[in-house]
Amino acid sequence: MRVSIVADPDWQKGVTVELSGDEALVLFEFLVRTSKAPCRSGLVRAEEFVLFRLEGCLNGSMPVFSPRYRALVEEARCRVALLADGDAQSGRDEDE
Repeated sequence: MRVSIVADPDWQKGVTVELSGDEALVLFEFLVRTSKAPCRSGLVRAEEFVLFRLEGCLNGSMPVFSPRYRALVEEARCRVALLADGDAQSGRDEDE
C-alpha cells in the first residue's frame, strides 16, 4: 500500500498522513457512512472531533458530485482490497 505517515520528532507539531486516491476515497466513504452510526456513540468528544476533521479535510478532494460517485467508490474498494489481499499473501505486516 502507498500509505505513509510522517511525524515530526516533536509529534505535537503535526503528523502528515499520505494516502493513494483510492485509499482516501474508501476512508472518506467509511467516515461518511459511519458518522451517525451507533459504533460512534461510544467515542469520547475528542475522538469524534478528530474523525469529523478528517472527514472534512477529505471532503474537499473527493468526487462527491460526480454522477459516477457510487461506481468510483466501488472501484476504489476493489483496488484497495486487491492490494490488501496481495499484502496478506506476501506476508507483509500492515505496519510496513
